[in-house]
Amino acid sequence: MTLEVGSKVVSPIEGAGASNAVPGDVYPNPTTDRATLELAVLRPTEVRADVLNAMGKTLRTYTANMAAGRQQLHMDMATLPAGLYLVRVTANGQTVATHRVVKQ
Repeated sequence: MTLEVGSKVVSPIEGAGASNAVPGDVYPNPTTDRATLELAVLRPTEVRADVLNAMGKTLRTYTANMAAGRQQLHMDMATLPAGLYLVRVTANGQTVATHRVVKQ
């Protein structure tokens, strides 16, 4: 099951302990050079954000070990051509959100 919320598609994860992060948002959107992923981390975990083009090809991958609390991950998009991109957010090995980001 997926839910569309604004510029993101959220896949709820069922079961206790399935995910250590709550999907947040990506801003600014649209962006020209750098986008920030903000999310709430429930327990320390590794978070991965993949930037994909419209064909689903991974163009950039960002990973960070995050402590519990509200966290940010900065993504450099300056060298990417203008267009629509997806940011797939993975925590604990499971996709927790997919955000649409416009690069101007």
